[in-house]
Amino acid sequence: MNRAPARILVTKPKLLKYRYELSNEGTPLGFLEVRGHFRVKAEASIHEESWSLLQTGFWKRTIEFKAAQRPYAKGKLRHSWSGKMELHTSANEKYTFKKIKWWKSSWAWYDEKEQIVIEYVKDYSFSKKQAYIIVHQPGKSDINFLTILGLFGVIINERNSTTAANS
Repeated sequence: MNRAPARILVTKPKLLKYRYELSNEGTPLGFLEVRGHFRVKAEASIHEESWSLLQTGFWKRTIEFKAAQRPYAKGKLRHSWSGKMELHTSANEKYTFKKIKWWKSSWAWYDEKEQIVIEYVKDYSFSKKQAYIIVHQPGKSDINFLTILGLFGVIINERNSTTAANS
C-alpha cells in the first residue's frame, strides 16, 4: 500500500537568523539551528530525536554527527564538492543525497533502487517560507535522521555556492 507523501514546511522566523523550523500542517515537528561559516555547526531536533552536526575540512569535507539515541549515536559522512553524500545504515541500506537536476535548486535522498525517499524543494516566495521537504517514503525507520541531515546538506551547499558566487 502506497502512502501519500508527507509535506514538511521549512520556515525561518525573521528574528532568529540561523534557526529553521519544521512543521506539518501547522503542527511543529522540530528545528535546525545553524551557526558558523567555515566550520558550520548545527543543533537539530525532530519529534523526540536530537542531533549535533558539524561540517569540517576544506579539501576533504565531512559532516560529523552525534546523537543521544541509536542507531546514529556518532559518525562521519564524506561530503563531496558537488554536495553528494552517501549513508550506509545498520540495516545494510544505502541512501545517496544529491541534486535532482543540475539546473534546479532541489535535492533528494535516493535509495538503492534510485527512487526518491525525501525531496527538498526551495520556495522562492518573499515570505518566511524557505523550502518544502516532501517525504515520499514515510514508513522508513531512518526518515527523521535523513530529513535533518539532508536539510543541513542543502543549507551547506547553498552557503558554499553563494560564497563562490561572491568571490
